Amino acid sequence: MNEHQRNDADQSTILRLGQFVPDQPLAGPDQSASPETVTAFVVRQAAPEVCQQSAQPVVAPKDGNALSPQSLLGVVSYCYAKDVCSSAEIERKLVKDPAIRAACGSDLPDRRILRRFRRLNRAAIRAMLEKIFRFRRRKEKAAWMAAAGASSNPACEPGESTIMFARQEAEARIEKAVFVDDMEKDD
Repeated sequence: MNEHQRNDADQSTILRLGQFVPDQPLAGPDQSASPETVTAFVVRQAAPEVCQQSAQPVVAPKDGNALSPQSLLGVVSYCYAKDVCSSAEIERKLVKDPAIRAACGSDLPDRRILRRFRRLNRAAIRAMLEKIFRFRRRKEKAAWMAAAGASSNPACEPGESTIMFARQEAEARIEKAVFVDDMEKDD
């Protein structure tokens, strides 16, 4: 990826990663909330639950990383949900985020740490992404039902098609991240 393409990618997906720093306020999204707000809310709500319920403890590499495993799970899952799957791109976005820099100082996770985190916590990342995609799908269904004049409850249990969609989309994002990172290793 050349410098011009990298700058275009930086501008195309604005991420506010500082919201995953511990002790940041968490406001619930309303009906008119942007997809980014909804995604961030779901990630922040789900990260503690996924960390507790994971078959393996969610761990973060210690070297050069001031973010907790839970915060790093939130950052990585959020980025993948926003289709930012390159560890190098996530690293660049972390460096540019003033809240993350203020919280971590010079101990920001780099692409190597992000790749290792993904390898160590693939199941937890998948679980997070599945929650995000199920929530988005229910919200889209509720909006469609409201536009059609039908009553709907977005908190209802997801159907089998929603569950399968969420699983497939989650796995596809993780596979994309692995593929992109493998292509960029010589970067």
